[in-house]
Amino acid sequence: MLIKGQADLDVFKKMYGIDGEIVESYRFGIYTAAFLLGYYVFSQDIVIEVLKKWRFVSTLAAVVSGVYFIYRAYGIYYGHSSLLSTWYANLFTYCMILAIFGMFAAYGDKKNAVTEWLGKISFPVYILHIPVILIALSLLQKTELAIGVQYVIVAFAEYLFTPLVAVLIEKIPVVRYLILGISIE
Repeated sequence: MLIKGQADLDVFKKMYGIDGEIVESYRFGIYTAAFLLGYYVFSQDIVIEVLKKWRFVSTLAAVVSGVYFIYRAYGIYYGHSSLLSTWYANLFTYCMILAIFGMFAAYGDKKNAVTEWLGKISFPVYILHIPVILIALSLLQKTELAIGVQYVIVAFAEYLFTPLVAVLIEKIPVVRYLILGISIE
């Protein structure tokens, strides 16, 4: 169904019983292309070694671009495409990804019970984190809470509920197969 204008949106909301704003997310095409390109690039060992070597520079770039992003975006709804498509949001995201990869390559390559468990649920968490964020955003959208408080609540919800949902889904074979594509054993 193509929604062309406000009148169509109002009809759509009434038809489907939606009362409130529609939460925007990333565009599927650009997200998929970036994911596939990133997967290819970051699966190369030489790239990870370079990121490991330059981890402090990339972390500094992430901090500086993050401060600039907060300065420019403070008070703007952070789930809106007009903010997500800005150069400074994308620069911050890119620098943060490089910093995280470099730091984890240097300091996070350790195995224990917790990291083994996190490794086991990493794919379900990857698949499910965006729906959890979108649900949290939609619940907070009409509140009078400050943006900073909303950031904290969404981050808390993501880190708490995404692994819980992933574990629950993995326990139900049919749902696990339908949502995650993990075969029924």
